Amino acid sequence: MLRRRWVRNNTWSTLPAEVTDTIAVVAFGVAGLWALAMGIDAVTSTAGLGSGQWFSAAPVALVAVGIYGVRLIRNLRQRPVR
Repeated sequence: MLRRRWVRNNTWSTLPAEVTDTIAVVAFGVAGLWALAMGIDAVTSTAGLGSGQWFSAAPVALVAVGIYGVRLIRNLRQRPVR
């Protein structure tokens, strides 16, 4: 759903797949590492109370990084060099 610009014929043009996959890899990567760090912090500072929510969110985000990373590599390999 990322939009780039409004073209002259009143339609939206979307971002290239490489850009959206890169954004997804970075966003999910940061979110996954942040959730993992928050889980570790909850274990060390509050004796583990509430750490489960962070430890359950981290693998989901890191799996998304893997999926979008594979898509990104596949798209970059198929794109011709200019």
